[in-house]
Amino acid sequence: MDPTTYGKADTTVAALRVVPISGEDAGTTLATVCNYGCHPTSLGHPSSLISPDWPGSARDVVNETCGGTCIFLLGACGDTMPAQGHQGDPRVTERDGKKVGLATAATIIGMPTAGTQLTYSGPIVSGAVIGSWTPSPLPDILVSSLSALRTCTLTVRVPIRQLETSAAAKTRLEQAEERLVKVRSGDLVDDVSVRDATALVEQARRNLAKIVDFESSEPGRVKIWIWQLGDIFLVATSGEPYSAFQIELRQRVPSGVTVIVAAMTNGSMTPGYVLMHSPLVLGELTILVDILPTGTSCLQNTLGVGAIKTG
Repeated sequence: MDPTTYGKADTTVAALRVVPISGEDAGTTLATVCNYGCHPTSLGHPSSLISPDWPGSARDVVNETCGGTCIFLLGACGDTMPAQGHQGDPRVTERDGKKVGLATAATIIGMPTAGTQLTYSGPIVSGAVIGSWTPSPLPDILVSSLSALRTCTLTVRVPIRQLETSAAAKTRLEQAEERLVKVRSGDLVDDVSVRDATALVEQARRNLAKIVDFESSEPGRVKIWIWQLGDIFLVATSGEPYSAFQIELRQRVPSGVTVIVAAMTNGSMTPGYVLMHSPLVLGELTILVDILPTGTSCLQNTLGVGAIKTG
């Protein structure tokens, strides 16, 4: 999709396939998880369409190619948007979504048959001696370890900037709305003025919602949910973490471990944008999670402060 950001964009597409390996539906793809971090803002103010933006196009490609139901999870993208964003042409969002959808489909198609692994079956004498690999069933003990579900929930305190009161935020929203009405009713209405006035209304509306959310809860706390299924980790958080959050997370896990990050989850945008390498950075945290039957601790990341171990 060629995302843009002030820092380093994470172009990783994570894909999971949900397939029963026994029973009536054995071998049938029930769902495909598509995970990518980029604001769904290919379409913008020039368009009056109600649209799922590029995730909708990605979902359609995955559904058609992989079967089952596509479950899209938005990754950490607080500072990331499409390179060609806020357009009025729906072909742009279709194109962006197809890039992510086809990357997901290619990953899924390249996976071994569910419940199997490739096993070396011996040499083949050709122009050179080459190795031969054939699918074989996964050992029961490995299937059992990969099927174990573990969960934990963290609440991490982070520093926040000084916020205005909800009364002040409400006044700012009302002023922005009044200005938008004036711009639209002026003698010389131009697209840029309407676009900017509309954006200021949206900013003020989001700001008020965030402040009301803060005032009704304990401010400065980020909630994080972690699910472990075998060597797959799903890390979900409220708010909008920057790309550096998932880049750092994926760099710190061992090879073979898949990390999926889901932002703005469980109906909450609190605490808003979560910055990295700034005064709002989440401090150093080591989370120790068992992913091997032997209990080897091997998932480390920078979510906050302290340490936790699932069990």
